[in-house]
Amino acid sequence: MKTIEELSNSIVDINYVIENMIRKNALYCLLREGKVGKSAVALQIANSVCNGIPFLNLKSNKTAILYLSTEMNPSETISRINFMKCNFKENDFLYTFPENNIPQISILKVEKEISKFKEKYNGKLVLIDMLKEINFGSYYDLNNYQDMS
Repeated sequence: MKTIEELSNSIVDINYVIENMIRKNALYCLLREGKVGKSAVALQIANSVCNGIPFLNLKSNKTAILYLSTEMNPSETISRINFMKCNFKENDFLYTFPENNIPQISILKVEKEISKFKEKYNGKLVLIDMLKEINFGSYYDLNNYQDMS
């Protein structure tokens, strides 16, 4: 049993990407029906974190972002970035998507892109826009936290 003072003194410093909202090396899902602004929110998060500016008045720790889009092609993504006036700099915002008009992307390619991103850019945040277009194969259980992380 701990007193409130002992509890307060035992707090471990948590490494956040966005203060009290998004931890590094954690898994979060932004879920809602289609066409309500999930991608816009994801790009605003990316803009804040890439530039080290607050998101919803919460401090963000500047880091590179990998944005994987299975919904928008590069032209649509750039159009939305420009419309939203996001300010991404070279090596801060990295982007990948299914190639050659293939509607799905292999989970193995996703894993490879994330590994390369962590290794080359020391990135701490990956935003995946639309899990439904990722081919997980038969060996992944979407309901298992260990498989998803």
